[in-house]
Amino acid sequence: MKHVVRVIGLLVSAVCIWLIARVFQPSALLAALQHAQPLWLLPAAITLAGFLTLNAWRWRTLLRPAARLPLVRLLRWQLIGYLGNTIFPFRAGEVARVVLVARNTTVQPAPVVATIVVEKICDGSALVGLLLLALLLLPVPTWVTVIAGVGAAAFACGIILLLALSTPAAKALLLRRAFPGLIGKLQALLLSALTMVPGPRNLALLLGQSLLLWLVDVLNTACVLKVFALPVGLPGALLLTAGLNLAQIVPAGPAAIGTYEAAVLALLGSMGVAAASAQLAAVGLRAAQYAPPALLGLIAIWWEGLSFQELRRPESPERPAEAELRGGAASAWRP
Repeated sequence: MKHVVRVIGLLVSAVCIWLIARVFQPSALLAALQHAQPLWLLPAAITLAGFLTLNAWRWRTLLRPAARLPLVRLLRWQLIGYLGNTIFPFRAGEVARVVLVARNTTVQPAPVVATIVVEKICDGSALVGLLLLALLLLPVPTWVTVIAGVGAAAFACGIILLLALSTPAAKALLLRRAFPGLIGKLQALLLSALTMVPGPRNLALLLGQSLLLWLVDVLNTACVLKVFALPVGLPGALLLTAGLNLAQIVPAGPAAIGTYEAAVLALLGSMGVAAASAQLAAVGLRAAQYAPPALLGLIAIWWEGLSFQELRRPESPERPAEAELRGGAASAWRP
């Protein structure tokens, strides 16, 4: 099944690249590049740094029931994850994050996986909220409205599921009724994962953090678009940020190659941006939002003294944990 999904993702990327190549206009792209305003690269770099730091801060909040971890080290692990997502298909960098926590702390992989699942639900919910806001500010095609409606329904279900799983009764019911055959270690793993599900108050905090970090990413997108003198303003950056990141749900090759560029062209085209300017924006956004985290990820791997082979093995080495644990993964969120 894994190989089937991989092949589907590569095919989707190949089709998108072929469609983009059919309308690619090198001369028009070079002409549009002459109007670039490179001074906007400075605020773009500042907002990107803010986005990455806020993302690490939120992950620290998610991991708090199991361990207290330094923000700077979590930021390095997050950057390594971004590098993995850039090099490998299907966001494989998330696996690297699980491995890094498991190898360097006494937190088991199951709770770490749970934090990433919660993180993605919060991300999707925040992005759908931004997309709905963009619908109020911009005239958009029907297909954008449909995507927003489907996304809102899907992530609302995800939030409801998290709220349900945060109750002790739901956890007990899940263990007894849904998986009655689980015994011993398997049951302990499932229980440790469930303890990482936040309650209503903490879920509201996480959603607020998610909304804040994606608003910072909107500012980053707006700055990058300013570099190429695209007159779409903050509403356009709002639509582009939400649409681009939600589009990454679609299976694709490494770094969402092809699907990312196709989404940029489609979304900017819906705002009336000329094809050449949209192509330039696709190249610029790719370079500005993918290259710096990937480069920092390489530096983080060197800093941690790791290799790509080590990131594929979740076994914990025989060295003391560097986290100040708060009762291990069996502890729960504070009410």
